[in-house]
Amino acid sequence: MIDLKKYIVEKFRLSKDNLTNHYEPDDPTYWEVDDVLSGTYGYNMTLPVFYKIVKKTPKGFSVVKLTSKLASGHYNGSFTEVPDDSCLADDLKQKPKTVRINSRGNVVIDRCYVTLWNGKPVWGNDMD
Repeated sequence: MIDLKKYIVEKFRLSKDNLTNHYEPDDPTYWEVDDVLSGTYGYNMTLPVFYKIVKKTPKGFSVVKLTSKLASGHYNGSFTEVPDDSCLADDLKQKPKTVRINSRGNVVIDRCYVTLWNGKPVWGNDMD
């Protein structure tokens, strides 16, 4: 019978490959240029916003706000939105906004917490 301690050590041993291939989508230090960030803001409405990373610095990013389009539902109610690829060239002409990773490991843009966008439509509600 194998010793329990030996079994645990073997199962959880980390190799150099495991450490370099490790990726945390919620950790901003792993985000790269061209990643899309998403978040929602609003007091009594939930309004989705999207940003694209155009430059990465050691302590933060330069981002531009992306135009979004309706994916399902309807405005003046409940809806979902995605970034609009047809407006990407115009969006990239904007002056980039510099943001920093705060002491808690979050990124806040215009008072809105953002995370790495998972590619799915973001839910919103604009009924006041």
